[in-house]
Amino acid sequence: MLAGLSFLQVLVFGTIALKNFAVGLLKGKFVFFPNPFNQTKIILRRLLYDVVSSKTQLLTKLHAATDLKYEAIANELDKNEKLVFSILMPVYNVDSAYLREAVASIMAQTYSHWELCLVDDCSTGTETVREIQIVASLDARIRLKTRASNGHISGATNDALAMATGEFCILMGNDDLLHKQALTAVAHYIKSNQGVKLVYSDEDKVNQNGLFYEPFLKPEFSLELLYSINYLNHMCVIDTAIMKSIGGFRTGFEGSQDYDLYLRAIEKLNPNQIGHIPELLYHWRAIPGSVFLATGEKNHSTAAARRAIQEHLDRMGGGARVLPGYLFFHRVEYSLPQWLPTITVIIATKNRLDLLRPLLEGLLFKTNYYSGLEIIIIDNNSDEPETLAYLKSIQSWSNIRVIQHSAPFNFSEIYNKGVYEAKGEFACLLNNDMRVIDPDWLIEMLRFALRPTVGLVGAKLLYPNGTIQHAGVLTGVCDGVAAHPFCGFPNSDPGYFGFPHISREVAAVTGACMLIRRAFFLDIKGFDADNLAIAYNDVDLCLKVRDKGKKVIYCATACLQHLESQSRGLDAVDPSKRERQKKEGNFLKAKWTSRLEDPYYHPRLSKMYLYSL
Repeated sequence: MLAGLSFLQVLVFGTIALKNFAVGLLKGKFVFFPNPFNQTKIILRRLLYDVVSSKTQLLTKLHAATDLKYEAIANELDKNEKLVFSILMPVYNVDSAYLREAVASIMAQTYSHWELCLVDDCSTGTETVREIQIVASLDARIRLKTRASNGHISGATNDALAMATGEFCILMGNDDLLHKQALTAVAHYIKSNQGVKLVYSDEDKVNQNGLFYEPFLKPEFSLELLYSINYLNHMCVIDTAIMKSIGGFRTGFEGSQDYDLYLRAIEKLNPNQIGHIPELLYHWRAIPGSVFLATGEKNHSTAAARRAIQEHLDRMGGGARVLPGYLFFHRVEYSLPQWLPTITVIIATKNRLDLLRPLLEGLLFKTNYYSGLEIIIIDNNSDEPETLAYLKSIQSWSNIRVIQHSAPFNFSEIYNKGVYEAKGEFACLLNNDMRVIDPDWLIEMLRFALRPTVGLVGAKLLYPNGTIQHAGVLTGVCDGVAAHPFCGFPNSDPGYFGFPHISREVAAVTGACMLIRRAFFLDIKGFDADNLAIAYNDVDLCLKVRDKGKKVIYCATACLQHLESQSRGLDAVDPSKRERQKKEGNFLKAKWTSRLEDPYYHPRLSKMYLYSL
């Protein structure tokens, strides 16, 4: 599971990252943008974070910050709030010391309205059985049931669920730990967000020596990410009535029984009934035999997970299927209609035939889309004879149109004009410095764009040397506007929990390559040509898409090559362009204010050194 990467998986991730970094430095293959020293620091810091995040002082600070946040309200909340949590804990042959610590972490909660539904799943270990009896006698809120036969985790947890009388249930391992403010944090969140039915928190791990490490600071709810991996995991709090109505755990999904449960639960909910508490409230015990520490011992969980996802997709309808994804992740492939829609590809250009010709050849001869592909080229004052001759020659093609735009360069104005002129149901906006390297790139984007909940789709973009140029855009970071995470990282680098290689909801994508319904683009008034002529118009468009309740999707399975700023050059190296970019950035910040905060980027992660603490 994502939050519980195995030691082997972490080792693989770390080895890949270190190898790529070393080779990149030796061969000079890293693209350091925009500042080579800053990018070096980012990569080094991320690698160091992978290695030293286990140091207790880092996590001690995060745990202390959570303490401080809830300390002031804990007593008052405990006194006035009567919401009861039922903690479901199946127990089977666990080390008695770990069980004792797990129960102690519950009894230490600053919120006292809980019950522990403890189920002994026919343990055979004498010490475990003795410890179960001891802890069950410690507090009247601890209720015990002893099974006559082993029902495995699903059967034992369902017995615990049958005992539950609280309004919400919490799943807890028999050797894991809760932060002492965990229930206070959840009670406060539920009280502050009426109608919420499922709440999840961040988590870290605790080893046999009691040291905390590997924090997973999670994004807000992302269905596509959930399809890739069970990132909800721990701590997850579910409305008891809903959990009982769906029948609790199902047998046959052992190893991924919680994944199956969450998928069935969200079918009963709308997104605003699912909440995230951005605090490390759950400490997952890393010991031999754990799902994440011994992948080989429980590799059946992957098959069970894919079966759970597929059954969920079948219940939702639409013909989607689950496939193996990056490394141990999953990938959902959405079905396509029998008759594919016409797509209009819009390209702005000025001269640079060396860029335009390869792009058109890629679209016409290397792209697997034969059901109606219209190409509009908007010529913005080309004056080179070869370019003019080429533009004249291609107009004889029935699916290519060349439209003149004689005004000064204004990205927003040019592409607004192109979408207005388009005949396709979908508009694909492309820079002229793109290269087709994957024949299915457009089909993969369309699979998402056809979804009724999706408003806009972007692709993975690589530099010519194979490093990442675009894997989604973070908003509200670095300069306070936006930035590209993982920029300059080798495409083989796993990044933060595999994010560069997982299709998922994001705050924004780059305007260098995006797919959107033409009617929807026109409905939201397209790009802001008056205030965002060059920079941040793509971020603004994405924010407008999300403001309409639609998703922006980063499609990791659609990949193109991007030379980046080959026609106009980089804004950062020209003082006048830099000033204009700053002005446009300030406009965007003033327009969107707090809505620039990225819901898919954790507030405790660095806004300068992306995806590190």
